[in-house]
Amino acid sequence: MAVHFALVARQMGDQMKRYVCAFAFAAMMTGIDAKSLSAQEWQTLDDEPSRADLFAEYIVPKKIDDKQAHATALLGPFVFPSDTTYDKIQDRPRADVIFGIDISHYEGSTFRFDGLKAQNVRFVYAKATQGIAYKDGRFAEYWAALAALPPEKRVLRGAYHFLSSSGDGLEQADRFLKFLEQNGGLQPGDLPPVLDLEWDKATANGPDRWQGHKADDIIDTVLAWLKRVEEKTGKVPVVYTARTWWRDRGIPEEKFARLNHYKVWVADYSKSSHAVEVPVAPNKSHFDLWQFSEQARLSTGYGGKVDANIYYGSEKKFISDFQIK
Repeated sequence: MAVHFALVARQMGDQMKRYVCAFAFAAMMTGIDAKSLSAQEWQTLDDEPSRADLFAEYIVPKKIDDKQAHATALLGPFVFPSDTTYDKIQDRPRADVIFGIDISHYEGSTFRFDGLKAQNVRFVYAKATQGIAYKDGRFAEYWAALAALPPEKRVLRGAYHFLSSSGDGLEQADRFLKFLEQNGGLQPGDLPPVLDLEWDKATANGPDRWQGHKADDIIDTVLAWLKRVEEKTGKVPVVYTARTWWRDRGIPEEKFARLNHYKVWVADYSKSSHAVEVPVAPNKSHFDLWQFSEQARLSTGYGGKVDANIYYGSEKKFISDFQIK
C-alpha cells in the first residue's frame, strides 16, 4: 500500500479552485453533497510521495546484534515465492503463514496478476481512494483484473482508503463506498476494507497535515470512517498504521484502545522486528497483518519493488479473521 499523500490545493490550478468553490456554493444551495459527485468528477492521484519516500525519513532501521537474531528471521531482500515457503535460517519449510502484497498506481499498467498465486501471493490490497475527491487511477483495472482471474489463479482482493486530515471521516467513508460501487462493489469473497492512517503529506519533505489536530479528534475521524464502512459492508474494517506515526504525532498510545474492535495492520520495517518476527504496534496491541517490507521482489510479472505482508496462522483462521465467505 505505498503511502500516498496529496494536498488538494497543490494539485489544483486557479481554474480548478474556482470550479470547486462554485460547486460547493451550488451544493449548499441545492442540498447536493460530495457523496453525489459523479465518477467523472474524481481527481486522479499521480505525484504524491510513496511509502518508500516517507518511511525512509520516519522509520529508520535499528541495528541488531547476533544475540537478537532469531531462528525465524525474515531475510532481505525478500523474494516471492522462495522466501515465503522456506525459512533459510532454520533450514526448514515455513508453516501456518500467509503472504500478500498491496499495490497502487505506482505499479503501473504492466503489472501481471495471473502469476501471483504461483508465487505464493495469497492476497492483494489495492488503493482505491484518498480523502473526498481523489481516486487511484489504476484501481478500476486492478479490481477488475483480480475479479477476472480463473479459479486456479485467483487470489483474494481488498481495497483501501487513505484517510486525509482535511475531510470529515463519515464523508470520506461514503465517497470510498461510492467509488467501490462504481467499480463493481465489494463481494462476499473479498477482504474487508482497510483505512490507511499515517502521514498526510503533499511532498516527502513537507509537513504532516495531521499536525495540530487533537488526538481525540483524529481518532473520532477514524472511528466515523470505520463505523460507516462496517455498517454498509457488514465486514469489520482493518486499520493500517505505524507506531512511529503515533509517536511522531504525540498521540498517547493508550488511546489506540479505542480501536480495539477493528483488525490491525501494522507497518514496521525495522531490522530488530525482522530478527524476531514480531512487529511493534501502537500500545503493544495485537496485530493481524504485518507489512514488513516495501522492497520485496516478485520472481515474474513485475520488475519493481512491492510491499510485502505476512499473516501468522492457518488458512482456516485467516478466512475467519478476515470474514471471507
